Amino acid sequence: MMALPPLGMRLTRQRKKLLEILFAPPQPQHFSAEQLYVLCQNQGESVALGTIYNTLNKLTQKGVLKQVVVQAGRTYFDTNPKIHYHIYHKRTGHLVDVAQNVFSLQINQEDLTRLNLKKPYQMDIIVRVP
Repeated sequence: MMALPPLGMRLTRQRKKLLEILFAPPQPQHFSAEQLYVLCQNQGESVALGTIYNTLNKLTQKGVLKQVVVQAGRTYFDTNPKIHYHIYHKRTGHLVDVAQNVFSLQINQEDLTRLNLKKPYQMDIIVRVP
């Protein structure tokens, strides 16, 4: 498992299980909190959904995970926090990484100003497939 920065919370048995699942090979992976809840239950570990959300949010704040909102009420947590793109398949619920060189995005300076984007520019690009 990767070395993690101090999280500011106790590393309980339940949180250790979450980290094992999150950072087990293959990497990177995408999980919803609900998927992690089911995986923990299937592995015999009782973890409250609130603990899962708190841990995921803390890992996101520390830059270990990236939160990917694919639609209202549907959020995934990506174990690759670096800038990259995603394709989301709405019917199956699968979220997959796409290499940055697959898409070319051009935004003019006027649009950047209008959108109030500041350097360094960072935006999520999610392609939703019906």
